Amino acid sequence: MAEVREEFVEIAGARVSVMRAGQGEPLLFLHGAGGRTWSPLHDRLAERFEVIAPEHPGFGRCELPEWMASMADLALYYLDFLEALDLSGVHLAGHSLGGWLAGEIAIRNTSRLASVSLLAPAGIAAPEEPFGDIFLWSHEQGTRAQFYDQALAEKRLAAPVDLDLVLQNKTATARLAW
Repeated sequence: MAEVREEFVEIAGARVSVMRAGQGEPLLFLHGAGGRTWSPLHDRLAERFEVIAPEHPGFGRCELPEWMASMADLALYYLDFLEALDLSGVHLAGHSLGGWLAGEIAIRNTSRLASVSLLAPAGIAAPEEPFGDIFLWSHEQGTRAQFYDQALAEKRLAAPVDLDLVLQNKTATARLAW
């Protein structure tokens, strides 16, 4: 398991938490609508990369600036984030909502990117795999949908849940993604 460090950065009026672990080329990991957590995937990535996992503005305990009202705004924020942290040669990876966001970033500017990986990105239609409404799912349904390996889902479900954070994340998702 990687040693995870947390820091806070303020960019464009948004103060966000950033978790980092590992060494090597930078990998910016963008979380999905459920919010940021450190998972076994992050640990595996940190064996090869310096994983940089910010909490999006509006998610968790991070405030959403008034000016940020769409995924396009969030993508522009992350371009400023890359510049402010002077990151280049970045491997950009995003899961779910973060996958959509990674795509939005890449269509705007790839000058600081080495690669882009979309993991089960939101916003891509796959009729053979219908997707439910995340706003109607219970916490358990949403958690189970995030994992192929249900043993990992069970482990996550056994952890305490802060329902205020769950609501905050859903509110931020609705504002940015609708």
